[in-house]
Amino acid sequence: MTWSDPILESRSIDRGYSLRSAYRPRSSSQLADMLTQHPCRACGRVGSSLGRRWGVGSEPLQLGAVFYSALDHSCTCGLSLPIFVVLNDLLIEAGHDCIPADEALASAESLMPPRDLEQGLMRMSCVLHRGDVAEALMLAETLARRYPDRPECCFNAGYARQRMGDVAEALRHYRRALKLHPHLGDAWNNRALLLRQVGRTEEARFCEARARLARGEPAPPDPTTRVLGEATGRFGSLRVLENADVRALFIGTQCQGSVFRVADDDGPEPGPYAGSSFATGWLLAGCRYPAGRGLMIGLGCGAGAVSLLTDFPGIRLRVVEIDTQLIELALRHFPRLSRLHRQGRLEIINADARDVVSSLDERYDFALLDAFAGSTELPSLLEDPRFLFDLSASSELLLANAIFAMGDDTQRAWLAAFAAARRSVAAIYPTSGPEYWSKRLGNWILSTEHVVPPASYLPFAESSHFIVETMRDDFAIMCARAIVVPPPPEVCTGPSLHDPALGTLADAGASLG
Repeated sequence: MTWSDPILESRSIDRGYSLRSAYRPRSSSQLADMLTQHPCRACGRVGSSLGRRWGVGSEPLQLGAVFYSALDHSCTCGLSLPIFVVLNDLLIEAGHDCIPADEALASAESLMPPRDLEQGLMRMSCVLHRGDVAEALMLAETLARRYPDRPECCFNAGYARQRMGDVAEALRHYRRALKLHPHLGDAWNNRALLLRQVGRTEEARFCEARARLARGEPAPPDPTTRVLGEATGRFGSLRVLENADVRALFIGTQCQGSVFRVADDDGPEPGPYAGSSFATGWLLAGCRYPAGRGLMIGLGCGAGAVSLLTDFPGIRLRVVEIDTQLIELALRHFPRLSRLHRQGRLEIINADARDVVSSLDERYDFALLDAFAGSTELPSLLEDPRFLFDLSASSELLLANAIFAMGDDTQRAWLAAFAAARRSVAAIYPTSGPEYWSKRLGNWILSTEHVVPPASYLPFAESSHFIVETMRDDFAIMCARAIVVPPPPEVCTGPSLHDPALGTLADAGASLG
């Protein structure tokens, strides 16, 4: 008797393995029957002996008009793959307003991966699970050649090479995957394992840190961490900490910027590469005004300022910082900052930003807003719309570092603050992967202009350090994923923001519409 191969048999390939071929039940009993008969993709088993584990989220996932769930499924052979179920017909049966499953899937066809890509990825996973690494490698690298811009294809090729013991080729594939998707935690993790195997421990630690960042995991205790300096600041206790890889400044438990302990030029350690994702966004100002003059609100450890001034030698920057102790700690423990300060390219004004901005009598090419709020809420500086109005009126371009989750109240408050200042946000630049935008807090760069860097621009073009390679990837993806905000409709001009009767932002009636 000849047994069919469930990996090759069409009935197995076309049942629940992807959203396109998802189950589309019209009742709960029909769904139960479908799941009972669901075959394993590797061995073909069906029935209760599969040892299923189901996990259904409280809210359905959504792609366009399609509402669906991806149910965890584990077979006794060891293969674990999700089962896709489109819920539209079930929701209609329950009285919800949505279109039928078939119609919804047809409308979302352009949003899905190509069919042959889906089938190829599924087949590769199953072949690899069955232990045929050579065939899995052939399938994975065929897909990587056919779809060179799909990070999942590059990742799978790297994983197959890693299983074959080919470290160099695995690293090359993972590097390509991370260039396409710098927030792919599994690729960072696997790359770190390989780098440790070949003794590249410094780079491995960097990859491990990036893997934790991508997954939103806290850093474990580091026995090499030491305190370089402490002080009592205006907003809480100040500390400068250092371990084998980075030096950072904290206010309480909140990091105010970090710099990698790398100096691949003739300057002092650490630097000049910022360890904070948002600092990469300040390079947009240099792309727009490479020999410009800028105003920055908030110093932190100066990582963003140093990075910007190092990559764009023609820029001059004035920084306003209210905390005297913070300025002293930053200048003492971040030597590149103090050197730029001595050279005169970086001016630091110890003052309240509200006083400085309200009395500005000169214009700047750009302004950078990085105000400490003590939390992830809107900085208190923005409670009065006059501050943002005066700041934006003094500069051609305004960039702000904001912390929020996409669609939450803090994002709405930021956009409302810009609107109340008569300077709407034109583009929002993310510093994390889109899969996390609405799920967790992250740094975003808000810009009053959609800045598109010149095609010839390469951050820190003189360097070949692995940290710089990642910084370039981060910057390129941030720009490619920029969310362009449509301009608001023209409305009748309201009272001047300098009218004493206007009041605070809360009183101004600022609204997103």
